[in-house]
Amino acid sequence: MIEKMILIIVTAAMGGTYEFARVASANLREKDDSWNPALGGFLAGAVLGLRCQLLLVTEGFRLLIGNSSDISSGTGFGSWSSRTARCL
Repeated sequence: MIEKMILIIVTAAMGGTYEFARVASANLREKDDSWNPALGGFLAGAVLGLRCQLLLVTEGFRLLIGNSSDISSGTGFGSWSSRTARCL
């Protein structure tokens, strides 16, 4: 039971960290490009990796989530709002 609650808290913290970092990066840099989701994913991966308390695992999650966020936003797979607008 405790393990499930920790998983929920870590998942919520990842989502909040991702969105905060993405929006803050776009606001501070005054640009809306693929670097913003990459930075958000990089920090969200760190939140997931810190649960394991191993530096190598933390770095791996940071790189994995950061790169996948950057690739998905750079190729257009991350733009859900434009897809929704086309379907309506």
